[in-house]
Amino acid sequence: MSPRFEPVPETRQRILDAASRALDLLGYRRFRMEDVAAAAGLSRQSVVNYFPKKDDLVWAATEDRMRTFEEVLVARVADFDDAAEGLRVALRENLEALSAVPGTRPPLLGDMIDYLAGKGASLLADQFHSTGKVLAGIFAADPADADIAGEALVRLVLSFLMLAEDQPDPDRGATVIARTVTGILEPGRGSSR
Repeated sequence: MSPRFEPVPETRQRILDAASRALDLLGYRRFRMEDVAAAAGLSRQSVVNYFPKKDDLVWAATEDRMRTFEEVLVARVADFDDAAEGLRVALRENLEALSAVPGTRPPLLGDMIDYLAGKGASLLADQFHSTGKVLAGIFAADPADADIAGEALVRLVLSFLMLAEDQPDPDRGATVIARTVTGILEPGRGSSR
């Protein structure tokens, strides 16, 4: 009988970080467990102990990245008295950072979108809801409006990355996204600007 596997949080995070980098460089289709294991300095079996299938690992890495985005968003918005301005600044910083990541450019982002539209559809729906809850906390908004705003925010960020083939303007993108989301959460406010 083999010894029982006991997960180690630091090793799990190391695998998730390596998986995120591999997704950025390779996209979903070319992503392989072996590449993640090598990048994490582990054997393939060690990675499989934590994430038995490729989709399990892609799912967990995407969730981890989104959770980090939400934590940074909340922390950054807290620096501002005006939540809408804090959201705009946080989005600009995130769009600037995302624009520099190889995997957020077509065709690799398109590859990931295909995954999210298929096998990962429920992950995307979970993300809309999770982001909506974060936005509801920031703006003290109605949870139903916050769900719509969460979906709008995620979709608009993905659209910005997909459609900006040449040098995108993160400030303009952040302004449009923040106004749209604020307009959903604070009716009347978004249309007055």
